[in-house]
Amino acid sequence: MLRFLLAMVTGTIVIYAWGMAAWMALPIHDGTLHRLPDPTAITQALRAQQLKGGLYTYPAMPEHAADATAEQKAAEMKEFTDRHLAGPLVTVIYHPEGGQPMPPEMLVRGLAIDVVAVFLVCLILVLCGPIGFVRRLLIVVLVGGFAATVSHVALWNWMYFPLDYTVAMVLDVVLGWALTGLFLALILRKKTPAVG
Repeated sequence: MLRFLLAMVTGTIVIYAWGMAAWMALPIHDGTLHRLPDPTAITQALRAQQLKGGLYTYPAMPEHAADATAEQKAAEMKEFTDRHLAGPLVTVIYHPEGGQPMPPEMLVRGLAIDVVAVFLVCLILVLCGPIGFVRRLLIVVLVGGFAATVSHVALWNWMYFPLDYTVAMVLDVVLGWALTGLFLALILRKKTPAVG
């Protein structure tokens, strides 16, 4: 139990510190978040629509009326397809109220997320039973690869997230968990059998 708690504390510190370093000190994410050349026109247009906070896409799939005929549905789908082909394709995460950049509660939530993630990875290692260091490390790396694939790679495929952003995020996740895995694999080592 003490070893599990030590692994959790150490793993949380490592993955949290890695996240800070990956974004603030290392060049992994350089150039993947682009600036708008003229943001004023876009922000004014968004404010003018008085949108609620949320995720918006353009063009959006048509929402057919309940009594829409087959012809109406076909026409709406054609309009959607034409707009999709013509572009641009837009995804916007919109927060109309604004807020402080990187407020304390965001950092606390990030820490809590890392605590839960490290707990789950530690639990996986414990459930794997008495396996060697290399296998424990490989399991953590594979967990990182799985997490990156079903999140960032999936968003690249389905939501048109940029390839450079996706590659950076995959590297961030996999390298971060590989580093964390080194510590977890050392701490959660298999027990030495009792003698006699």
